[in-house]
Amino acid sequence: MSNSLNNELERISQEYNKRDTTINTNTWKTSIYHSRHSLGRLFYEHNRSVFIEAINLLNINLEDKFILDVGCGDGSWLRMLIELGANPHSLTGIDLSEQRLKDAKDKNALINYIHNQQPSLSCPSLSHDIVMQTVVFSSILDQDLVQHLAQEMERVLKNNGYIIWLDNKKAFPPRLAGYSQEKVLQLFPNSKLVYCVPVHPRYFRKLHQNYAWLAKLAYEFTKIWCDGLLIILQKGDNND
Repeated sequence: MSNSLNNELERISQEYNKRDTTINTNTWKTSIYHSRHSLGRLFYEHNRSVFIEAINLLNINLEDKFILDVGCGDGSWLRMLIELGANPHSLTGIDLSEQRLKDAKDKNALINYIHNQQPSLSCPSLSHDIVMQTVVFSSILDQDLVQHLAQEMERVLKNNGYIIWLDNKKAFPPRLAGYSQEKVLQLFPNSKLVYCVPVHPRYFRKLHQNYAWLAKLAYEFTKIWCDGLLIILQKGDNND
């Protein structure tokens, strides 16, 4: 594997370690990543709501699915999937950070977690029904790694399985990349689009403290102003 891919992984790992250090020195009142922070809760509830609406519309049952979360962090999405009916023994999370995986295991030891610091995913081909990533690709600035990781996600996904993508649609140079619907489709040539909805309204940060209810209501009428996309693709031989 080329040195550029490994160098990019090391850069991302260092960025995450810096963020984790900052978060660990803050309280729930100052860190939006804390589950008790009002803005953090607003984003969590928003993610949960749009995700449930999507899988209900597509009639995706989680109970019998083997699910892989790429860049799982502390496992918050995987724990949410359990609440929605997924079997914890059928869930796997992969991440660069040992500390994040330790936190994830402390919160639910039944989920399988893999510490993977290589560009390729440590999973067999065609082994998962759902492969998901949430705000991982936006942190990758090396296009070779972007292409490689997308190929790996399709490799480990079963035929007719789903790729669930939630990430920024707007770039924030020089630290974060953005992805349009068209760009995501180009990354996964063996999969077809089955669902797409804008997520993460930019006004959440301004309204969250005193008007969280207004932010939730406004989302239904102002989706065009959102900063991210929830995209679901389905892998198959016929993508017409």
